[in-house]
Amino acid sequence: MVIIDAIFLVVGLGFLARVFFDLCVYALPTAVGIYALLAAYYTGAGVLGSLLIGLVTGGLTLSVGQIAFARAQSPALRIGVRLLYAIPAFLVGYQATLDLSNHAGPSEAWRQVFAVIGAIFVGYTAFLRIAQMPDTAETNILVCAIQSLKEIWPGRRTRPLSPLPDQCEIRSDASEPNSTVPIQQRA
Repeated sequence: MVIIDAIFLVVGLGFLARVFFDLCVYALPTAVGIYALLAAYYTGAGVLGSLLIGLVTGGLTLSVGQIAFARAQSPALRIGVRLLYAIPAFLVGYQATLDLSNHAGPSEAWRQVFAVIGAIFVGYTAFLRIAQMPDTAETNILVCAIQSLKEIWPGRRTRPLSPLPDQCEIRSDASEPNSTVPIQQRA
C-alpha cells in the first residue's frame, strides 16, 4: 500500500509541476485571464460567468499573440511579439524558482543562480511557444475553407494565410469546379 501511495504522490506532483510550468510559460495570457475573471466577478457576473469570461479572455490573449506573430511581416515585429509574451514568463519563472529554492535551504547565492536558470528555461520556452500554431487536420481544413471563400470572391485582395501547395490542392470535377480540398497527412 505504501508503494502505491508513493507512486500516486510522484504522479500527482509531476502533474502539478507540469501545470505550474505551463502557467509560468503562459504568464501573460494567464494574468489577463485572471484579471478578467476578477473584474467580471466583482461586477456581478457570478462564479460560472466570471470563470467563462476569464477562460475566454486568456485564450483570446494567447490566440491574438499567435495570430499577430503569424501575420507579422518584419522580423523586428515578430521578435517584439515574442518578447511581449516571453518577458512576463521570464519574470514569473525567476520568482517561482526563487520561491521554490527557498524551501530547499541553499545559500542566497545558490538561490539566485537557480532562479536565473529557471527564469531562462521558462522565458525561452515562452519565446518558442508563441510561434507554435496548431498543425492539425482541423486547421488545414480551416485554411482550405478560407482559400475556397477567396475563390468565390476573387476581387478581394488578401495575402494567403499559409503556403497553399503544402496544405491544399485545387480539384476540378463536374459537381464542384475548382474546389479546394485538404491534402491528407503524409506518413
